[in-house]
Amino acid sequence: MSTMNRMTYYRTARSAHFERLDSVSPRLFAFRNRSYDFDVNSEEALMRQCGPWRFALLVLREKPTIVELNEPADVRSWTTLVPALLARQLLRICGHRTRVVAYAIENGDLEQWISSKFPRCKRLSVPIFTWLFFLIWSQYDRVAFGTTQAQHAYGALGAYNKRNTGPHFQLVEALPSACSCLEQHAGPKSGVLFFGSLERRKGVHTLLQAMEHLSADVEVTIVGTGPLEFLVTAAAQQDDRVQYFGEGNRTDMHRLMTRAEVVVLPSVREDRWREQIGLPILEGLAHGCTIVTTTEGGMAEWLTRHGHHVTTPNDPVACANAIQAAVSMPLGRDAVLETLPERDGRLTADDWLGMPGRAYGSGGLTTDPRRRFR
Repeated sequence: MSTMNRMTYYRTARSAHFERLDSVSPRLFAFRNRSYDFDVNSEEALMRQCGPWRFALLVLREKPTIVELNEPADVRSWTTLVPALLARQLLRICGHRTRVVAYAIENGDLEQWISSKFPRCKRLSVPIFTWLFFLIWSQYDRVAFGTTQAQHAYGALGAYNKRNTGPHFQLVEALPSACSCLEQHAGPKSGVLFFGSLERRKGVHTLLQAMEHLSADVEVTIVGTGPLEFLVTAAAQQDDRVQYFGEGNRTDMHRLMTRAEVVVLPSVREDRWREQIGLPILEGLAHGCTIVTTTEGGMAEWLTRHGHHVTTPNDPVACANAIQAAVSMPLGRDAVLETLPERDGRLTADDWLGMPGRAYGSGGLTTDPRRRFR
């Protein structure tokens, strides 16, 4: 297979995207911006940072079989999507078939967000944005959903209307496989870890307030940077149970996740934004940690079913009770890892997105894409 047979273009690149490249079919991975946790060398032969129009020119020149883009409901990425979609249409006119695919985890309420952004012209803006969504949605050939929350969010937009000529879709839960680093680090686990951006929507303020309600023997390590760093620094100076690590890289993440018993991510909703999955949650599961999070996350339903702790957002007491319970009776590394698939769910979704033909009901996937959700 030619390395240009498949191309990916994301608005924002993260280190996890790069790490996944070794486990998927060869492709050009292009991106517009770097995330805060992107700490890899973008000079690699199959990586490129470029604008959306430059990527569209690459699509026209290379004529790939598959182009993976940001998902249709990601409104912030629409300006990134349009040039590539136009390039695909030009290739189609010239007789070349290029499939457009996406991995969907957006779980916010699009209509609510539009109404809040344009309150004075809500009656006009909501139909316009909904029409734009359907226009973009109809340009995709295949969409894999990573969570049931994302599935429901698209359903609320009417994406599964039988009259809609949209893409084939499939649910592949975004569950990680066990991290390979556990083979070298199989020691005892203890303590609570928060690893992520120090901002309100990630719930770090809730965690700091919850410290008042935790027993004296519960220690919390916080890793990351962000606008609320001053609160974390102050808490670490005043409370010996709070350890602030500062900004961590991927190596630090693996080392700390391996040692931690509990990973906490008390996310809260902010405007339209909701925690889609939460990379710290996936990393925590992959390292055998017990998870404490809120109902705002896309993985909340699965975590509840498998014994992890899911609380209401913006509730320090509930957060403290969940952390205390998780520390007192953790699920245990082996029990957590037994609930995970042998192959990472994101990789399974990637397999399906790249399959030739319709690929209904194959590859061990959980939902027939012909089913319409109501």
